[in-house]
Amino acid sequence: MSTIERDHEHGGERIPITKGAPAVLMQHCNRIRIGMDVVPPDEVQRAHAHADVERLSDEASRTLVVAYRPLGADEDPKASETLERDLIFVGTVGIIDRRARKRRSR
Repeated sequence: MSTIERDHEHGGERIPITKGAPAVLMQHCNRIRIGMDVVPPDEVQRAHAHADVERLSDEASRTLVVAYRPLGADEDPKASETLERDLIFVGTVGIIDRRARKRRSR
């Protein structure tokens, strides 16, 4: 799922921010944000991102990946089939799932 936001700190550029299942969304990320730098991920960075997902899942958390990309001036923000491509991986969010924790403690 994506939302279109304006980056008012950088001239009002439109930016789709996307969240989704790690197994799906990570396949659409071809760059990673590290601090203020955006770089193509190497194998170590990819492994670290996957390990974060596994760790959070093992802790009975639901996981989501968050990513974004600048939207080109000529791109239609309503064309959802093209929004979620060439994304920049930002990180993983773990949401506590109390039901899963209860099941694991039994």
